[in-house]
Amino acid sequence: MTRVLPADSRLRNWFAGTAAPERGTVVLGHRRVYIVPARLGWYFAATLGILLVGSINYALQLGFALTFLLAGLGLAGMVHTARNLARLAVSAGRAEPVFAGEAAQFRLLLDNRARHDRPALLVRHQASGAQVVLDLPAGRLGEAVLPVPAARHICLAWSRLIP
Repeated sequence: MTRVLPADSRLRNWFAGTAAPERGTVVLGHRRVYIVPARLGWYFAATLGILLVGSINYALQLGFALTFLLAGLGLAGMVHTARNLARLAVSAGRAEPVFAGEAAQFRLLLDNRARHDRPALLVRHQASGAQVVLDLPAGRLGEAVLPVPAARHICLAWSRLIP
């Protein structure tokens, strides 16, 4: 059952990004796939900038061609990354209770409803660094099991899982 909020509350939640966590299966639509630059992305952009400035300074046609070829490859990689993640259904699996000092096994179920394979999906727990890479064939269901160490007796949050 979905709770209907007044228009100003929905706008405030959207602007602040403080919506309640979703329950059940979450489908990653095109509006939920974000590609943000990491450290290597910034290095790549700086390298392209240096190549472009050097090519302009020395009037090197091969430098221009190399710069725009690498920029095009970077954009094509981002398009393929967004296509690989879009319309992927993610749901939480069952997690068994563990004692302090053991590793909790978090399960994420990934459902590929598309007609194409999804290679090299990286699922990780950001706080502990646990990660799993899996290939998901077309129309199949996959499971990612993340071993997260439970250093002390606390309730580990599902909200730190990032597919």
